[in-house]
Amino acid sequence: MLSLLAAAAVSASSPFSATFDKVEADYRRPSYEEWNFEIANTSAEEQTLRICPSDIDRIALDPARTTHHAFAVAFEDDSWRFGCIEKRLQAGDAVSLRAYTRPYGTPGSGRTLVLRDASGAVIPATS
Repeated sequence: MLSLLAAAAVSASSPFSATFDKVEADYRRPSYEEWNFEIANTSAEEQTLRICPSDIDRIALDPARTTHHAFAVAFEDDSWRFGCIEKRLQAGDAVSLRAYTRPYGTPGSGRTLVLRDASGAVIPATS
């Protein structure tokens, strides 16, 4: 946890914020978790949200703290993409983001997601 806080402190400030909605899991083969967030442009100017699967870290909250990137992302009802996606947001506007990860870690352990924008800035998230 301390390393995540330290990374957020030295990271550039993001013009976006995230609100966690839900996570759903499908454990059939191939298994995945679908994380849902609303990403808002909190700046006073139009911004481009560019996000790649590698900008999203899934961290298992077990003793190993195993971390892997998401494997796909999507906005709204779009099809998931294995590469980067982007959307222009006016000041105050928001968009739904879905991030897809593989389940791993100790069964029954917690997990968390860390979101970053394309500049590497951590997108602060609440639930």
